[in-house]
Amino acid sequence: NMKIGFGLMLDKNSSDFAIKLEKELCKKFSVCWGLNQAPHIAIKRPFETNNIKEFEDYLDIIANKSKSFKVNLKGIGSFEEHTIFMDVIENKALTELHFKILDDLKEKGVNPNKFEREKVKFHSTLATRDLDKEKFYLAQEYLKQYKIDFTFEAKEIGLFYYLEDKDEWIVTKVVSLK
Repeated sequence: NMKIGFGLMLDKNSSDFAIKLEKELCKKFSVCWGLNQAPHIAIKRPFETNNIKEFEDYLDIIANKSKSFKVNLKGIGSFEEHTIFMDVIENKALTELHFKILDDLKEKGVNPNKFEREKVKFHSTLATRDLDKEKFYLAQEYLKQYKIDFTFEAKEIGLFYYLEDKDEWIVTKVVSLK
């Protein structure tokens, strides 16, 4: 079985900035796992499948039916003491796309996980997995020097594919919204 997910791709500006921050966290605190995936905003968290083609085709369909929309990344947020992210300001278009994808996938036998639907908190991860409590607070403190406020037109959804042996995510397909 393969593990895949869908992510809204950041534009070049915010993506470059995210990677710059991830590299700094890696160098200063050995918090490096954020670099194991392209900067994105998850719109469908990872799920298992043995038929990746079905979901590649599905992305083409959703892209043809969906318009691009504005996204605002603002400030730093966190989940407990294990994940640090660039915060995404609540957004009707993003929420609607998320719900639409979850509804469609349910018909394909893929259920939402507990952090989706009403509980969703859109974010773009900078650090996770290799953060312990001490590093979490050091990294958070360090990031306070940056003012994060990016607004961009979200135009692309990527299919993220998990490479088990490398413990990293690669983007195997990107579709463009209208």
